[in-house]
Amino acid sequence: MIKKLTILILLAIVVNACREKYVAQTVSTGKGLLVVEGFINIGSQVTTTIVLSRTTDLPDPVNRYEGKAKVNIQSESGSVYPLTEGVTGTYISAALTLPANTRYRLQIVTSVGKEYLSDYASPKATPDISGLIVQKRADLGVDLYTKAKLNASDSKYYQWKIEETWQFMMPFDTYFNFAYNPAGGLVSVSPMPGGALNTAVKTCWHTDLGSTIQLTNLEKFTSDSVVERMVNIPANSQKLSIKYSINIKEYAISRDAYLFLEAMKKNTEQLGSIFDAQPSDLRGNIHCTNAPDEQVIGYVDATQEKTKRFFVVPSDIQGGWPYDPGCKEMQVDSIQGLASYVGYLPTHYLNGGPLQGFFAPSTCVNCLLTGTNQKPSFWP
Repeated sequence: MIKKLTILILLAIVVNACREKYVAQTVSTGKGLLVVEGFINIGSQVTTTIVLSRTTDLPDPVNRYEGKAKVNIQSESGSVYPLTEGVTGTYISAALTLPANTRYRLQIVTSVGKEYLSDYASPKATPDISGLIVQKRADLGVDLYTKAKLNASDSKYYQWKIEETWQFMMPFDTYFNFAYNPAGGLVSVSPMPGGALNTAVKTCWHTDLGSTIQLTNLEKFTSDSVVERMVNIPANSQKLSIKYSINIKEYAISRDAYLFLEAMKKNTEQLGSIFDAQPSDLRGNIHCTNAPDEQVIGYVDATQEKTKRFFVVPSDIQGGWPYDPGCKEMQVDSIQGLASYVGYLPTHYLNGGPLQGFFAPSTCVNCLLTGTNQKPSFWP
């Protein structure tokens, strides 16, 4: 499932927007500008993923995905590698190891027969991510920096994509089973059998995708390594309360790709999204062969994706990580009476009987309101 606030257009490597808001997905009617997201992956036995969609001027953006297209990677030496459509608008190749001694481009033929070609791109080698630096700030927040070792022949331009996941626990236990509607409050409530703790709502994980386009320009950089800030975590953030993980993806890109993405970054920060009007002269390296003047949004590069996951716990931070969720528990005369209060959930009974007990803000009791209780496969 794809949940997006908006599509942030990336050239070679897609940085997905923060995805808290649900955005409907519909099949494109062919109207609007074609949006091409993705890059040609030159790693060993890796897949290339390309997402096709159309812009729309609706006030509440609807992602109109371009389905039933034919998408191919073409090498300058004449080889063709087809991509297969999975989810509507998403095209994925087989596991490929593309030779690095030739250039590549993307060919797209839509269901109505329009052909789009990207310019040939020379493969770029991406250096390995060598480490993570955890640095506490004067305001008691934390900055996370990534490190990469460079070779003299490496690109001077880079893009980064991050995914943050953290484990968190509710400050209050609940001994009730309940149905809860965040908009309307309690729907039903009953004690857990045998007075057991409702562990299903106690511990959860939350994942955020990076919401900004992160770029690095090393044109005037002389060191043999690069250190780049990935994340700024404010003081008292829930992210570092138990265990935190950051998955960093690094991509070497061309200078032209960097300039295009830098322009897109400025536009999306000023306008809000690709669904707003875009400058007519903002063009990538993708062209419509049937209509050369047609504007296409996107830039397809040929590069390697390097990725590395790191974990951070409170003891990794100088002075630890004091965390106060600001939750308070209050007494109530009637547990069932909580149904008229939106934003609160019961925690436990008083010894005097089943009608009296305690309650707390729902986000201090039910972790499923902001996360999932399914442990990620990569979690230790």
